[in-house]
Amino acid sequence: MGSPLHLKRVLMNIASNAVKYNKENGRIKICVTEKEIDCCNTYVEFDCADTGIGMSEEYSAHIFEPFSQENTGARTQFGGSGLGMAIVKKLVDKMNGSVNFKSEKNIGTVFSVSLPFKLCHKDSPIEENKKTFLILE
Repeated sequence: MGSPLHLKRVLMNIASNAVKYNKENGRIKICVTEKEIDCCNTYVEFDCADTGIGMSEEYSAHIFEPFSQENTGARTQFGGSGLGMAIVKKLVDKMNGSVNFKSEKNIGTVFSVSLPFKLCHKDSPIEENKKTFLILE
């Protein structure tokens, strides 16, 4: 159980950046892995790796700040407002998860989002309109 709306927003922001900042003929790889499961939760990791322009180490410290973009001309060249990753961070924190990344200038970036989802047990009633991959609470 979790929020499909928030998860979709997080993954779309990360994936759209991977597309936007990728190089010509670049690659994007998205993986979903169940990392752990206990009596109440499953812990899922979403990874998005690209062969894009990457980020400098100096800029990496500012990636989650609102209106943050590495190059002053990025809004013109790539579009966007610089809010995507700030939104990702806020939503992931709200869902009790974590977001990490590794980036190398001119090599690419890998974002990893780890989120816990409550397990829905057989004896728990589920409303008909909530039968989806992730169930709204």
